[in-house]
Amino acid sequence: MKSIGSDGLNLALDMKPPKSLYLEVRCVQDHGKLEMDDGEVLYLKKNNQYLMARSQCEPLIRQGILEQIVR
Repeated sequence: MKSIGSDGLNLALDMKPPKSLYLEVRCVQDHGKLEMDDGEVLYLKKNNQYLMARSQCEPLIRQGILEQIVR
């Protein structure tokens, strides 16, 4: 336990579920075709807005292709 930390491993710190499973995002740059998990195909074009599953848009947000719209 000492190798994990002085307080041990606290699994309750980041266990809050996301508020929403979907995010509203805006495309920052043209990306082209994106196939979703359910087989739907999106064409990501600059300045278009999309409602996407969090799990699929988070990697694109990290890459700078999408940005989350906060309301």
